[in-house]
Amino acid sequence: MAALPELPGWIGFEGPWAGSIHFVDYPENEDQDNFGPLEVLVVSREDKDGQAWLQEVRFLLAGSSGLPKPSKQNRLGVAPGGWLKQWIRPEAPFAFMDANSVDDMLAKSVGRRFLTGHLIALRFHELLTARQVLEDNSGSYEGNLKFIISKQDETITKATARLYKELTQWGETSSAMVIAELEGVSVITVRNRLQSARKSGDLQSPGSGARR
Repeated sequence: MAALPELPGWIGFEGPWAGSIHFVDYPENEDQDNFGPLEVLVVSREDKDGQAWLQEVRFLLAGSSGLPKPSKQNRLGVAPGGWLKQWIRPEAPFAFMDANSVDDMLAKSVGRRFLTGHLIALRFHELLTARQVLEDNSGSYEGNLKFIISKQDETITKATARLYKELTQWGETSSAMVIAELEGVSVITVRNRLQSARKSGDLQSPGSGARR
């Protein structure tokens, strides 16, 4: 399994809410009975502690999101301010869907693409868009976890544990590999941090996702 799933084309924000748009193309077949391209909207909402929870997965006709398909595959863009408002109800009481239950309804690779892809875009959008600019200009890339540390008093170990728990909650079974790939470090480095987090009580053991 590849360390990272294909990215959504866009990620948008509205307070504690985030929404991603994934563009899905169906290959043509002999019977020509495909239903054409789709857009998939994944929406999450953060709780008071800053953890993201799944709100909905919505399948849309092509063009319904109002956002253009990126010209290059596997490229992430940040949606214009206000775009997400049309898809959310900010006044709704806090509730969430079990990401693992949704994952059970989807093929393994499809669920990983939409759910893990959304969470990666949510937490790493600054890192990913910076990398894209460097790649377009033939520059080098080196990850940096500072992009995802939201609290000044949060150590790299605590940040790694937080991301690991969140990815696992969303059904990702290779969370350590995902973090290592995005940060640009070895998976052993990430696993050592996770072991330290378990010893300090910041991470329960074991911590595996439900995706099979």
